Amino acid sequence: MDIDWKPVRILSEKSSSANPRRITLLILNEYFKKKKSLKDIINFYFKNYRLSGLDKRFIFNIVKGTVRYYLKIDFLLSFFSDKKIKDIDFAVLNILRMGIFQFMYMDKVPSYSIVNESVELAKKNVTLSSSKFVNAVLRKVSSVPNIDSFAKDKIDRLVEDEVDKISIDYSYPEWLVKYWFDWYGKEKTILMCQSLNENPHIYL
Repeated sequence: MDIDWKPVRILSEKSSSANPRRITLLILNEYFKKKKSLKDIINFYFKNYRLSGLDKRFIFNIVKGTVRYYLKIDFLLSFFSDKKIKDIDFAVLNILRMGIFQFMYMDKVPSYSIVNESVELAKKNVTLSSSKFVNAVLRKVSSVPNIDSFAKDKIDRLVEDEVDKISIDYSYPEWLVKYWFDWYGKEKTILMCQSLNENPHIYL
């Protein structure tokens, strides 16, 4: 599934702020815009900003997880946003991705905190109107009792192609899933994806 990126806004890297969520946003903006080595980008920010060990773990978890699962996250986002992915401001899109990732994989973070912190991030780093959009979208997400079941149901019912289903559900590029599918078949491809996705390292 190809994503049509629209890089409307990239935030400045020169701020002395060490707010961990803002640093997370800066890293994601740079990665998705420039497609540079994620490791190099993370190392740059960790070296140039004063961050505690806890902050670094928090940033690392969200950055790695959001990048790893962005295909599934964007698929989910399409059901909660009245805008198409390609029409969402670039920084706002990454704020929403960060929020949805936390809802899906960081259940120790309270829902109200995810929404409030995401809204503040948009308000301070993008625009007031964008923060209202973020608030509306993430409140819809937070109202879903089980986001994993919601995603599974939508994929099963709405995605017809088997390769696309696996690509979205396990968040691997379509070309890679197709390669595995053609060589190993459906069942082994799913087992490979499940194995590679097993026990994500989320540290709090």
